[in-house]
Order: sequence, then structure tokens, then C-alpha cells
Amino acid sequence: MCEVLDRIEARGEARGEARGEQKGRINTWLTAVKNLMKSTKWTAEQAMEALGIPAAEQKELKAKL
Repeated sequence: MCEVLDRIEARGEARGEARGEQKGRINTWLTAVKNLMKSTKWTAEQAMEALGIPAAEQKELKAKL
């Protein structure tokens, strides 16, 4: 029984870590995009392209800008 609970707990921790990593990556990208936009007067799209941010992530980032 303890083994099963340990596996369930480990899965939860892994999911939490993945969410935390994603959130950290998004926050880093947001900062980078904002800095590029400010220093170069680029649009959000131009900054995200220059940073090589995947198109799938760009929608989420744009919504948070």
C-alpha cells in the first residue's frame, strides 16, 4: 500500500515540477520579450521571432503581455 502511495506522490511532484518549469520559462520569455520591445522598439511578434520562441508558446505569451 505504501508503495502505491509513494508512486502517486511522485507523480504529483513530477507534475508540479513540470508546471513550475513551464511557468519559469514563460516568465523568462516575457522578460526577454519586454526588454527587446523596449530597447529595439520591435513589436511583440518581432521580439518573439528573434528569440526563437515556438509559435505554440507565442499565443500564450502575447496574452500575458
